[in-house]
Amino acid sequence: MLSVYIPIKLYRKEVHKMLPVKKASEDVIAEFNKWCAEKKECPSKSNSNGLSQSIDAWANALYNASGFSDSISYSSNWYESLSDVEILSRLIYGEATTSSNYATEQNAVTWVLINRKNSSSFPGTLREVALQSGQFYAIVGTESSTRNARNPTMGSVWKHAIWLACAILTTSNESDYMWLFGKPIGINNQVMFYASSLAKFGKADGLMTINGNRVKDVAYAGIGEVTTIDEAEKNASSSRNVYYNYYDYS
Repeated sequence: MLSVYIPIKLYRKEVHKMLPVKKASEDVIAEFNKWCAEKKECPSKSNSNGLSQSIDAWANALYNASGFSDSISYSSNWYESLSDVEILSRLIYGEATTSSNYATEQNAVTWVLINRKNSSSFPGTLREVALQSGQFYAIVGTESSTRNARNPTMGSVWKHAIWLACAILTTSNESDYMWLFGKPIGINNQVMFYASSLAKFGKADGLMTINGNRVKDVAYAGIGEVTTIDEAEKNASSSRNVYYNYYDYS
């Protein structure tokens, strides 16, 4: 099993702890919760407010951690030694970096990850979903397509991506997700998305197509479902993804 180390900066600047983190996200959470219990600095997760505060504590610690936000040089396996939470943070950030409405787009990308994890058509863990070959190009793509994920810029966009990654690794309860960050308008069970400015919209057999594939449940996050090519093209922009399912997806 792959082992890495995540340095976590604690609230008192003079105190640092290196937490050993195995590949499984449960180990990350277990170590963090153990430290919380020992130091009594993290709230209980026995209620919704406690859950949110615990996620906030973890996300803030990671955001301020030495090394967590460092740039990474490209290689075909540049992500392999990263923990689950760093992979997911960089994926969410890399797939929704430039939008002025970044929170909505990042929330929608996060729901695609959740929907895939919950589908029998995709791998069963968030790490496996994120690293599936040929899927999330922000992580498994070329040097150019992974540039944003490998070089996060400190600020609210990166911080929100980290927070979302912490949230989906802290709880697997969909009702918690709905309370914590909700579903943007238009987002339901979609497992696919594509940069709308690069998407080629068309029609075949009475159905909308994207890049030649028949699709359904086509939507823009925060806008809603689109049912015509005109609507799809009108709302396309360089900072917006289009979300959908393939027509034959079950």
